[in-house]
Amino acid sequence: MYRNGVSRSRSGQASAAAAGQVTIQDVARAVGVGRQTVSNVLNGSGRVGEATKVRVLEAVTALGYHPHHGARSLRSRRTRQLAYVMPRIQLLPGNHIMQQFLQALAEAGARQSHNVVVVVPDGDPRDEMRRLIASRSVDAFLLSNLQPHDPRVVLLAEAGIPFAGFGRIGPELPQQWVDIDNHAAILEAVEHVLARGFGRPAFVGYRSANHWDHERVTGFQAGLARHGVPGEGADVLLVDEASARREIRALLTGAHRSGSGPGIYPRARPDAIVTGNDRLAALVYGVAGELRLRIGRDLAVTGFDGTVAAGFLHPRLTSVTLPVEDIARRVIARALRQVDHEADESPGEVVPTTLRLGESTGDRPRLDSIDRLGYRPSHTATALVRGTPRTVAVVVAHMTRPSTVVRVASALGVLAEEGYDTIVCNVDTPAERDRHLETFLPARRADGVLAISLPLSREQLAQFGRAGVTLVSVDAVTPGAPQTVIDNRAGGRLATGHLTGLGHRRIGFVGDMAFAKPPAGLGFTSSADRLRGYRQALAEAGLGFESGLVRRGPHDAATAAEHAAQLLKADDPPTAIFAASDTQAIGVLAAAERLGVAVPDQLSVIGFDDIESAAFLGLSTVRQQLARSGTEGARRLCALLRGERLRVRREELPLELVARASTAQRPA
Repeated sequence: MYRNGVSRSRSGQASAAAAGQVTIQDVARAVGVGRQTVSNVLNGSGRVGEATKVRVLEAVTALGYHPHHGARSLRSRRTRQLAYVMPRIQLLPGNHIMQQFLQALAEAGARQSHNVVVVVPDGDPRDEMRRLIASRSVDAFLLSNLQPHDPRVVLLAEAGIPFAGFGRIGPELPQQWVDIDNHAAILEAVEHVLARGFGRPAFVGYRSANHWDHERVTGFQAGLARHGVPGEGADVLLVDEASARREIRALLTGAHRSGSGPGIYPRARPDAIVTGNDRLAALVYGVAGELRLRIGRDLAVTGFDGTVAAGFLHPRLTSVTLPVEDIARRVIARALRQVDHEADESPGEVVPTTLRLGESTGDRPRLDSIDRLGYRPSHTATALVRGTPRTVAVVVAHMTRPSTVVRVASALGVLAEEGYDTIVCNVDTPAERDRHLETFLPARRADGVLAISLPLSREQLAQFGRAGVTLVSVDAVTPGAPQTVIDNRAGGRLATGHLTGLGHRRIGFVGDMAFAKPPAGLGFTSSADRLRGYRQALAEAGLGFESGLVRRGPHDAATAAEHAAQLLKADDPPTAIFAASDTQAIGVLAAAERLGVAVPDQLSVIGFDDIESAAFLGLSTVRQQLARSGTEGARRLCALLRGERLRVRREELPLELVARASTAQRPA
């Protein structure tokens, strides 16, 4: 029905436009509103009731009043912007894989000199899509979580608008999709677990109607059948967020009764669990720890997604890894081919996954490589070419860090609620930071900028003033600009004070290297400030500072593990280590395990941030309100853009000590 609909729709709409048959006044007359109301709906401005908005958009579509009139007009007046219609669920802190996909889209778009505008609809996404089509804001649409009969795809196919997405579409719709083979990926994980000698595998996945979740279940069952394992000899446990931990615990203790729930539950505890995603695998780790089951020995575990966050689990998780960057590149390429060359009737693409091996399935590969994190550092948009009405740029340093992901996701949620289109720019080097500033400040291509974890020099701050672009900062001291921060020195003092209070006298510190101030460097000071707090707490406890107990280097778990190993191999090793971030604390835990140093009996470890993995690992930490910082920064920016005054320009969020299983009294 739709295979050739793209080209037909283009020609039909172009003819209507050439005839000049439809004007904005025609739309207003059809709906019974003023032309200003129609303009407000199309531009996403003003206050228009939801019912009126729907009627206007329906009339725009029915009458054919699209300033772009399909792809032909899109090509003739290119915005060089692509809209990513992002489901709100992808903003949740635990949805790491789709947040990595967002970053990968931004990078892939930048390589093609296109910006990715993030759209997070509250209701029916088609309403927001109609607005973008009618307001000439974007050249094409990018989608994810595609379904066989996806109504978003139907809308775009009927309107002749270029699009591409992650997932699969039914055969009656244009095949502009890129996906993985979920069935084959899980089958490979099952074969791997069986080959390692684990004979009673179970599957834990989410209870949902999504085709990918169903395909993962069938892949598990097919893997068992291929090796002659009877179906009644394995569990298939489907859970939701609320019940997941309780049901996993019941599965591992044999508390499930046969025939209850979606699977059959034998009396024998499974010796391996194949999960449908990394988040569930992390829950299995937590429950196994409570039951004193050793991951990789008593219980094998596999994940699915291969997220950065999963790389922090210890022992390292064996996981099906999605080639997120390759998928994003292909999605962008398919969308732009349609913009450049009209019809594209090529079939969808299936991209292979890989099974990234870790110790969770019984092997013990080396931990002394950056590869243990499972990702390659990523660089995002290189230029902002043109903004849209009500556009905000989120410029963030090191977007792949777990703490940063939480901040960005919470900020995007607020900006979407306020009706802003959002362009996300990652910064890994001073050159990238400068390029972004040089690109969008002089021409004011964004209404406002939210800078996250990105210190700026006084001259760079002055550039914002000269350009008339509103700036709000999060997680960086920014003189003269509204900012939401924490007291990192107080946090370092709090963490170290916890250790001295437990009687520890030799306390190591593992943190970041020193950074040059902007504009020469990125100017991060949080780790250095936490080190100052560490020294202050030592002095308050009557302890001297020893430089030999301090290790500083790049911000990653692998380097932290190397530095911790150096401290623990010393003649007089520390009995406790304060790591300046949870990521680095996880590296310390890995080093201790590798050297046979028991935590917390022989070594106490405390981190900083309270990322999601910290709770799973029982890591003591200093909790900062990551989600709230992103939310508050975005809210303050929106308030300034509305012309409101901020009562407090410097907002300092509280810190909290969270004592878990990784810290204890100093050994006698």
